[in-house]
Amino acid sequence: MVRRLRHAWRLLNLPCEGISELVSRSLDERLSPVERAAYRSHLVYCVACRRYRRQLLVLREALGRAGGRDGLPGSGPGMPEELKDRIRRQLKDR
Repeated sequence: MVRRLRHAWRLLNLPCEGISELVSRSLDERLSPVERAAYRSHLVYCVACRRYRRQLLVLREALGRAGGRDGLPGSGPGMPEELKDRIRRQLKDR
């Protein structure tokens, strides 16, 4: 119990750098309830992190619209195969 409370306290007191990581992760995966609460409460008062989240959402939408047939963001006809392969390898390593 104490361990979970410490973890929650740490998350609720993250600096912007930690919150930006949670914001980024929230776009790709489901966060725990405490992580969601931490980043959402931070966004209430932090203009910079709200702006960062908006920028990520705009970028994600733009990349999605530019996606090619193979499903990689931005992998339209002008993207070299070598770059596509490198992106695939890095995504696979995650």
